[in-house]
Amino acid sequence: FGPKAMNTWGLAVATAFFAAFAVVYQQHHDASMLLFTFLCVLFFALFLGPNVATFLLPVVAFPEEVRSTFHGLSAAAAKVG
Repeated sequence: FGPKAMNTWGLAVATAFFAAFAVVYQQHHDASMLLFTFLCVLFFALFLGPNVATFLLPVVAFPEEVRSTFHGLSAAAAKVG
């Protein structure tokens, strides 16, 4: 279960919860606790999958000799856009 699969599954789960959130919001505007629960699970899925995979992917991708330098460069590139 590497970072690529973690990223893919995290985004797939987030997509499902975004869709569920949209359906519940369209059908029941006043279901605030249910919408809040969907939002909490959505944030959990986003932070658990793609967020963690962002930090794990450079560790797996770069060789040990240049890992810290390239990890810093990839983090800086992510900050730029």
